[in-house]
Amino acid sequence: MGATVPGVPVTMAHYGESMVLYSDGLRVEATVDGAPPVVDDPKGDVDKHSGRTFVIPVGKATKVPYEAGRFILDHLGYTGVVRVDVTESDTGSKYNVEKAKRESIDKLKRGDEIMFKSWLTGVIDDFVKRNKPVPAPEGNVLAIIERRGYDLRKYGITPIGWGEKAADDEKAELKKQIADLQAQVALLAKAAK
Repeated sequence: MGATVPGVPVTMAHYGESMVLYSDGLRVEATVDGAPPVVDDPKGDVDKHSGRTFVIPVGKATKVPYEAGRFILDHLGYTGVVRVDVTESDTGSKYNVEKAKRESIDKLKRGDEIMFKSWLTGVIDDFVKRNKPVPAPEGNVLAIIERRGYDLRKYGITPIGWGEKAADDEKAELKKQIADLQAQVALLAKAAK
């Protein structure tokens, strides 16, 4: 860290610059204290920046101040947010959204795997090995399980309340099969007469 001279203002290296971010999986929102504030959106659109709160909507390349982009990439990378390559020319700027989309999908998948494996390791160590009931996942972990289609039974885990849901689903399926079989027997009995 460099020394500062008393009374001399300190400006960040990239203050005033911007970058373009993209997310294909999750809407990303962050409040970044070191970033320059943005004037409130008069329409009140939820996918616009306001003050020092910056929003990256799903599927849209969004320009943010450099400091906000750095913070979002450093601290919210697991959401799949990536920096878009920008090509400057005499006719304007061109965003490489196709590349950003591929990178975002891959980054979200890696982030989901890391977070799920971390949760799974913790559950196994804290609950399964100690023969304690496993609490139902919530928040980001539940969203990952639903998004990726993970089946916790494959890992030998049945969280509290999930066993009843599986049993209810199984009962409903069996009732449907019984009703179908009864209908087929009735048709066969009618045809045999």
